[in-house]
Amino acid sequence: RDVAEKWGDDFSRHVVGSGAFMLRDWIGGQRLVLVRNPYYFAKPLPHLDAIVESVGVNQELQWLRFDAGQIDAVVDIPPAEFPYVMKTPALRELTLAKTTVTTRYLGMNCQMWPFTDVRVRRALSYAIDRRKLIAILNGRGVVARGVMPPNLPGYDPDLKGYDYDPAKARALLEQAHLARGFEFEIWMRADQTILMLAQSIQQDLAPLGIRARLKPVAWGPFLEAIRQPRTVQSFMQGWEADFPDPENFLGALLSRAQWGSNNDSFYSNPEVEQLLGEAEPVADMKKRYALYDQAEKIVVADAPWVFLYYPVTYIIRQPWVHDYVINPMRPTRFEHVWLSPHPD
Repeated sequence: RDVAEKWGDDFSRHVVGSGAFMLRDWIGGQRLVLVRNPYYFAKPLPHLDAIVESVGVNQELQWLRFDAGQIDAVVDIPPAEFPYVMKTPALRELTLAKTTVTTRYLGMNCQMWPFTDVRVRRALSYAIDRRKLIAILNGRGVVARGVMPPNLPGYDPDLKGYDYDPAKARALLEQAHLARGFEFEIWMRADQTILMLAQSIQQDLAPLGIRARLKPVAWGPFLEAIRQPRTVQSFMQGWEADFPDPENFLGALLSRAQWGSNNDSFYSNPEVEQLLGEAEPVADMKKRYALYDQAEKIVVADAPWVFLYYPVTYIIRQPWVHDYVINPMRPTRFEHVWLSPHPD
């Protein structure tokens, strides 16, 4: 409290914590410098004297600096370089990969035509080839089967989800009296990779007579629009866990209380609401996860989202970097990382 009162609005540049490192410098748009905390409780950790993180440097420049041995690790391998890295044994051995606690999805507004009809929502889930999306990402993803991603406690590896089955999609559209298809709009953040994924989805839907119009929008207006009732028919979105518990996905994104906040599909199901309410106070993790698993199965059947993929993060580090472990929840912890002598 005394530090917060002393610095006021500038408090974030005078952070208080008990971690392995302390903030020494923060040069906006350039770099962060963290130094070893001499009071850290788990001595002799950390091993590193300092960490310098570049900010605002594009992926290509970071890669060039890594290739020249000027950077110890790169957390975003440029898409253009990724295939080369994976095909080069010496580089591939320097990579680490981990499925993150993130789910990417195509949200459908359950309060807007034609997505008021569960058959239409299920049809889209069968119509989209998620394997193509993974290929566009150069393999940096896992096909999604449900709401919760791997590495999240409570994740159900046996959840079936939706396979790519255009015939089932067509049959559902016929049942919904939309055999000739329909037209709708997909909103997305203005980003080249997201646009490529949306174009793949657009191509998958076209043979069914479904005409998807793509609408790339700046991030701020995008978030504002999808939170407005009966405004956005569908949208490309994702969610990364704030904390490792099913409530942070099912409760935060799909409960009635989150309409106008994070439940941008405006989805609601009384059975799901009851299960979420029962699960929230339960401290017995086996019982807690069982309740959330029941809720997730109902959500998957209701299909307010087309579950697309769980991203896989890759990092590449130099041969002299040791004990670097990717945390599925960002950021990576560096207490155990150490460096051996390396060429200047």
